[in-house]
Amino acid sequence: MGEKVLLCNSKLRLFPDKLNSRWLRPFMVVKTYPQGGVEVKSVATNKTFKVNGHKLKHFYEGDKVCLVEEIRLKDP
Repeated sequence: MGEKVLLCNSKLRLFPDKLNSRWLRPFMVVKTYPQGGVEVKSVATNKTFKVNGHKLKHFYEGDKVCLVEEIRLKDP
């Protein structure tokens, strides 16, 4: 619960918009059902709806940027 997922847009045709992504914006998982159904909530509109769990994939946010200390080694 509370994980972010992407929803597959199965109505997208492959050839007309070949370079467009088939995956729609991130959604939050509200509830999962034993038969594979998942209730998701849109982050932008706060609407909830049920989808098949096979049409979802995990959404990974980018890596966190952190400072790295540089150590210079001398040649022997």
